[in-house]
Amino acid sequence: MRVCVLTVGRSAFSQPLYGKEAASLKRAGHAVTIIAPCLASEDPADPTTNPLGIRVVPLMRMGWGTRREKLQALPRLLRLALRERADVYQAMELQSLLVGAIVKLLTRARLVYDAREHYPLAIAVNSRRGPVATRLIYAVFWLLEALLIRLFVDHAFAVDRGCLERFQRFGRPASLLTNYPRLTFAPAELPPREERPADRPFHLLYTGFTRRRVAVVETIQAVALLRDAGIPVRATFLGLVDDEPFVRECREAIAALGVQDSVRLVGRVGPEEVRRYLAEADCGSLLYHPTPYTEYVTHPVKLFEYMAWGLPVICSNLPNMSRFVRDGEYGLVVDPRDPADIAAAITRLARDRSLAARFSANGRRAFLERHHWEVLEPGYVGVFAQLAPDEPRSGPAGVERAESGALPGD
Repeated sequence: MRVCVLTVGRSAFSQPLYGKEAASLKRAGHAVTIIAPCLASEDPADPTTNPLGIRVVPLMRMGWGTRREKLQALPRLLRLALRERADVYQAMELQSLLVGAIVKLLTRARLVYDAREHYPLAIAVNSRRGPVATRLIYAVFWLLEALLIRLFVDHAFAVDRGCLERFQRFGRPASLLTNYPRLTFAPAELPPREERPADRPFHLLYTGFTRRRVAVVETIQAVALLRDAGIPVRATFLGLVDDEPFVRECREAIAALGVQDSVRLVGRVGPEEVRRYLAEADCGSLLYHPTPYTEYVTHPVKLFEYMAWGLPVICSNLPNMSRFVRDGEYGLVVDPRDPADIAAAITRLARDRSLAARFSANGRRAFLERHHWEVLEPGYVGVFAQLAPDEPRSGPAGVERAESGALPGD
């Protein structure tokens, strides 16, 4: 069966898409094509970039696509999708779901919606408008998503139970597909953190977008408090930066407090570099300010990455996220707006190694037993088996092969 994955919001070679879902579909015997943006450094024809040999059609080259770039890419995504003549199309976000719905209307192919987050809420919050405009934007995109699912989607995957219940109310088949990393993401053995010198700075790591809803400034202030108390601490922030004014504010706070040697804003790094930082860290940060979006989020993927590497976590006292951390005893819960509270949690983990080791063991064990992709893979692949047509389609018509890494012509 031919499966075509559509996305405007993530790289074709991002691990959630390429390393998990596309890889699982290929292992199940399906012919998989990904139509997606590619970073400037990503060449689909390069075995280093594309070790699985999955067919990738670059949608556009990007550093990180802006909202305008994503909208402008939709007509091209539609043209490329129609040329594929796939049996099943999988849309990875609300924008590509709109394209998938048009493709289904024109070709009668099957359509899967793989919602990796609550997209109407994320779009509304990230619009950075006032409260009234944000509520209006949310209502419009909630209605759009509901109509597209009800009228066109054959199966919807939900990232959490809140999305799952919402999709089920729309009257279409839906199942849970949490953001778990692959089992191979976890190291065979954990770094010997308990053997590290007592005078070595305690290392707090954050991975993900550097945005205003992340308690970066409060963490910087906490590091300064700990320095003044004689407790050596380092804080590292990895990940994409899409709010340059906020990053400037963070750098100004670092300079004003004199913690340039203790706080690093690293930006985006490759997968191997992420693993190196995880190995060097002593705990993982899940410090988000309370917003309508963060109060909804339950399981950010970074939580399970921290657990895979045996990192105790320091988590915001947001209802859904903190409940999961407290129930599993994976770390400590703090007020993300209070630098003193953050500093106290860091101090507790730095000084009480037995407590940190217990949190580490609990998280690692939970990841290895039940919070990894291989637990979800049979259900994911099984949905596509149910959607398989009696007579698969013949394949793409007149599509320029993208194995060269060049953008196909229009």
